[in-house]
Amino acid sequence: MIIEDLKSKGITSTEEIKKHLSKSKDFFVIPDNLAKLTAQLVQKNKAENCIDISANLGEILSQCEKIEDKLGLDANAQNIELAKHLNPNLKLEHLDPLNYDSKTTFDTVICFPPLGQRIDTVNGKLLSEQLYLEKSLELLSDQGTAIFILPNNILRSQVFSKLRTKILLEHGLETVISVPKRMLKNVSLELSILVVKKHETDTIKYYQLTDPDFTDTTLAKADFSVPKKDIAERWDYNFHNPKKEPNKGN
Repeated sequence: MIIEDLKSKGITSTEEIKKHLSKSKDFFVIPDNLAKLTAQLVQKNKAENCIDISANLGEILSQCEKIEDKLGLDANAQNIELAKHLNPNLKLEHLDPLNYDSKTTFDTVICFPPLGQRIDTVNGKLLSEQLYLEKSLELLSDQGTAIFILPNNILRSQVFSKLRTKILLEHGLETVISVPKRMLKNVSLELSILVVKKHETDTIKYYQLTDPDFTDTTLAKADFSVPKKDIAERWDYNFHNPKKEPNKGN
């Protein structure tokens, strides 16, 4: 068991464990500032319940202190073992989130999906990002909000154009937050946080964080906003930034 292995090395405190795991190629740890920002977005909606369908080590869910009814799922048994050890008060379950069957819907769904995996389905092999996003939206209550941490290729790649169109037509994109490069060790992809509503929205607010060591997790005035009608092609910050330099939107 991984906890026993860590203890045998004298690694026992929460901070020591997180520091050790952040250096490992077998795990990734969501930085505290990114977890706090995401949790703040979750709690902004005054949700009565929430679910994280890719709970990892419980970094985000543990920061959602204002929400009593919260659940974390993860398909990785070691992640859940560590998450339970680090957050003994959280309700965490080891199961495949894509097979999670619930009669309950959630006011907020949190999702940082596995990246680049191809998963067997009745419709053939589909990308994990698409399946996790669709599952998240399925679990939303009527007035619910989904918070996604996603690689930027989902915001601009033709491969995900149908998914983007579905979200715009059947749900509502509310916010796009461009995250500083290399926020996550072992993850070189550019990331963004998306806030998606169950219901339609008319305008999308854009923010950009540039310092990976940011400490202010309160979002002030948006950098700019884009009407829904103008966002069909791509969603990424650089593409829509009115102050961008020529050729910087690619």
